Amino acid sequence: MFAFILECITISWIYDAERFNRNIQMMIGKSIPFIIRISWCLVTPFVMLALFLATCAAYSPPYSANYTYPDFAIAIGQFFAILPMLPVPIVIIWELVHSKGTFLQRIKTLARPDSSWGPNSKRHRQTYKVYEYRKGLVDRIRVNLLGDRHCQGR
Repeated sequence: MFAFILECITISWIYDAERFNRNIQMMIGKSIPFIIRISWCLVTPFVMLALFLATCAAYSPPYSANYTYPDFAIAIGQFFAILPMLPVPIVIIWELVHSKGTFLQRIKTLARPDSSWGPNSKRHRQTYKVYEYRKGLVDRIRVNLLGDRHCQGR
């Protein structure tokens, strides 16, 4: 669940729903429906976060009618449950430490696709450009939720 929450946030807010929509539009020829965009950006991350927190709050150690698991066995089980998620924060911290610039510049640089990112096809690469937001945070939220074509006149 936690990985899915991170995936939704990464696609919709870090990579950007508008950029992802443009990638899909280039591949299949049509835009993503409004309801899917709202689901990516708001509904799914909040529902999954609520379920994750409820699962954590309702956690109780495993038990059997005839056996009580020792604390070290429970700790090992929890370690193996967390192990697949550890590379994400480790790589984020590693990249932040080894990047150049102020902390905010590092975050902006690392959250943006590399200049070599784009379609493999030469025909599509010529028309592909990394989407740049015109204004600030409010514009980014509006474009991610509504799409660029709905926000052009603002």
